[in-house]
Amino acid sequence: MTELSAKEELSQPDTTVTTEAAVSAAANTADHHNTAPASAVGATPSPQARAALAAAAVAAGAAAAGSTVSPTNSSDLESPCVEDHHKLNPPIITGTSSYKRLVLLAGFASVGTAILLIVMKFFVWLLSGSSTILASLTDSLIDLGASFINLLALRFAMRPADKEHRFGHYKAEALASLTQSAFICGSALFLIVHGYERLVNPQELDYINVAIYVSIASVVLTLGLTWFQGYVCKITKSEAVEADRFHYLSDVFLNLSVIAALVLSNFGYIWADGLITILLGLFIMKSSWHIGMTAIATLLDRSLGPDETTKIIRAIVLVPQVESFHDLRTRKAGPQYYIQCHIVLLHTITLEQAHNIASEVEHNILQDFPDADITLHMEPDVADTFKDITFVDQHFCTVPRGFYQQSTDAQPSDAQSSDAYHAVDAQGQGAASVGKDSEAQRV
Repeated sequence: MTELSAKEELSQPDTTVTTEAAVSAAANTADHHNTAPASAVGATPSPQARAALAAAAVAAGAAAAGSTVSPTNSSDLESPCVEDHHKLNPPIITGTSSYKRLVLLAGFASVGTAILLIVMKFFVWLLSGSSTILASLTDSLIDLGASFINLLALRFAMRPADKEHRFGHYKAEALASLTQSAFICGSALFLIVHGYERLVNPQELDYINVAIYVSIASVVLTLGLTWFQGYVCKITKSEAVEADRFHYLSDVFLNLSVIAALVLSNFGYIWADGLITILLGLFIMKSSWHIGMTAIATLLDRSLGPDETTKIIRAIVLVPQVESFHDLRTRKAGPQYYIQCHIVLLHTITLEQAHNIASEVEHNILQDFPDADITLHMEPDVADTFKDITFVDQHFCTVPRGFYQQSTDAQPSDAQSSDAYHAVDAQGQGAASVGKDSEAQRV
């Protein structure tokens, strides 16, 4: 949703990247298509020239999400709003959508599969006494606990935004993934210890053929579950389901290793049972690290990757009335993308024109991120527009960053003026207060 006021945003480095080469490349391409470059005053760039400009700007600035990119200086200001503002930003996927249905179905499927595998492996372990079967049984028990917690977290994450959680509850998915990683790590340590004991004191196994058949059945069931989870992840991009899928994929390798250990033991290599159990424990621990770090990245609001950032930059620079942009900040929680950016426009345009331009930028971004929560802050292109500063009274005023101009209507004291000027330059803030009032007013 487009806002005209700045919001509190995530702290990221602000790296400035100039794009003179990008504009030059766009101009050359525009000449190729017998059209004026986008920077020509009064000219409307052709689609080919605009696309060339976008590609060049992306190449120059995509490496830094917080960069300043100047795509064009076009004076074509009459860009109508492509669609109604509320239609441009559809509501976040909620409990009535297919997202909830698919994600919860995947959660119930994982719980049901885990219960079935536990029953099968428990009886086989009682018959055979194999440590690898015990390892597989332990992993299935952990799977059941993790899947159940995952299901509860998914149900909570599907709740719509409320008064206390204005951005929704999607981060509950990341919390579920982090909990899963802790469960997985604990089971891995147990397997390593048990495998070492069996390696030091190997034992003959019974009912090996039955154990092999049950392990093969476990592989088939787990592959079916991971296929369905992959289908759900492709549609919903759910982090919790993806973590659960990664967990069960590790179970496929675990069951294959169990089969290998049982076959080797059947041929007299009884030490293989303990050795493969240790290797399985190390493999599962590695998977827990991957799941945990992914969840932590989401909880800490890590920026989107280079590919996604490039798409956003392209969507912005394709709007010819955008002079430049900076402070592009992104994050993701569950299926929801959050995109914040400052776009710089000509200071001569009206508020309605600025709104229409911002809506067009929104429309472009929503083509690649249909359910994104977008916040755009519009700024004038020159500092001179701040020169007419009004001193509300003799107690305080505001000054823009790096600029100070006394008003002819009311004059603050020399000490107040000096304090404001140095506060702006030293703190790097957008405005500084002079005097004893606690709030500053931006003019």
